[in-house]
Amino acid sequence: RNMIDTAWGSLDKFKADFNDQTAAIQGSGWGWLVYDKSTKGLGYWATPNQDLVTKQPGIVPLLTIDIWEHAYYLDYKNVRPDFLKEIWRIVHWEHVEHRLRQAKE
Repeated sequence: RNMIDTAWGSLDKFKADFNDQTAAIQGSGWGWLVYDKSTKGLGYWATPNQDLVTKQPGIVPLLTIDIWEHAYYLDYKNVRPDFLKEIWRIVHWEHVEHRLRQAKE
């Protein structure tokens, strides 16, 4: 959590920034919280369609949110921002932290 606070100022600011950027992706794609090995810091990436951040050298995905309509349409219809607001209730932060520890090794 300290690294999120360093990069975004707070967890709430991170969530707001992540949601804003991810909601703005045209069509389908992914929002990613990543660890950048070159800067040793966290960052946000957005990818369209099936594109993955794992193709980028030194970028390690820590958290991925799928914004293809199949991920949320039954519950949220076409209101992607509502889905993004609620998704944080089920994020397993311990798993994200574990992936971060592994990325730093």
